Amino acid sequence: MSEMKIKTANHAEIKSMVQWAAKEGWNPGKNDANVYQKADPNGFFVGYIQDEMVACISAIKYHDFGFVGFYIVKPEYRGHGYGWQIWQHGMQYLQGCNMALDGVVEQQHNYRKSGFQLAHNNIRYQWRNGQNKAHSYQSIDANKHTMTSIQNYLDDFFPSERNDFNQAWQSQTNAHARLIVEQDKVVAYGVIRACDEGYKIGPLFADRPQNAEIILKDLTSIVEDNALIYLDITDRNQTVSPLLSSRDAEKVFETARMYTGNEPDINIQNTYGITSFEIG
Repeated sequence: MSEMKIKTANHAEIKSMVQWAAKEGWNPGKNDANVYQKADPNGFFVGYIQDEMVACISAIKYHDFGFVGFYIVKPEYRGHGYGWQIWQHGMQYLQGCNMALDGVVEQQHNYRKSGFQLAHNNIRYQWRNGQNKAHSYQSIDANKHTMTSIQNYLDDFFPSERNDFNQAWQSQTNAHARLIVEQDKVVAYGVIRACDEGYKIGPLFADRPQNAEIILKDLTSIVEDNALIYLDITDRNQTVSPLLSSRDAEKVFETARMYTGNEPDINIQNTYGITSFEIG
C-alpha cells in the first residue's frame, strides 16, 4: 500500500470534494464549496498519493461541537485503508467535541466502532414543483430583515453558534431566504438554493405547520415550474407529513443521525427541513 499524505484542504480542493459528492449522487448546491468553508476553513482534509487526491473528509468544528461529512475515497482506491486513515485524522481534529454525522443507514455499525450512537433518522424527499406563479407572498425576504434577529432565532436549532455561516448561507448566490415575523419575533425561516439537479430547501424552521407551509409555498414560487425540489426532514417531526403528501413527494434516501455524546437540546420538533447532511 502506497503512503497517503493528509493535509488541510484549500479552496480548490474543497471544490473537488463537492464535485466528488456530486459523483456519489449527493446533489450538492452550486455554491456549497464557498459557503461550507465559512463554517470552519480548517475543517476540510484531503489525502494524496503522490500528486493524486484519493480521499477526503470534513470535520467541522463549531466550538465544542463537531460535524463529520464528505467522507469519500476515490473508487479505485477503496479497500486499502485510506478511508480509515483520513477518518482518524478527522476524529483527531475534533477530539474533545461532541461529534455528529448523517451517515448511510447501512454503515451504522462501522460508525458505532468510533463511538457514534443513533439518535434518529433523516429522510430526503423530492417532488416536481407545481407552484402557481400568480402567487401572493405571505413571508418577507430574509435579507431585508435584521441579521441579529435571525441569528437569535436560528440559535435554537443548532448546538453551537455559527453566525458567519448562517449569514453566508442565506445570502449566497443562487439562493433565496424567506421568513415570517410575528410580534417582532421571527417564527419561521427557510432557504432554497440551486443544486446540480433542481433545488434544495434547507433549513426550514417554523413554530407551526401552517407557517412551514407558507415558507414552502413562497420559496417554491420563486423557482421554475416542474423543477425538482428536495427537502431533508427528520423523522422526529410528524407534522411535516401532510406538507409532503400534498405535494406527492417521494422518498429518495435515508440517513442515520448519530452523535458521540448526548443528543443536543435543539428544537427538533419545529425542524421541517435540515440545513445540510454534510455540515449539519
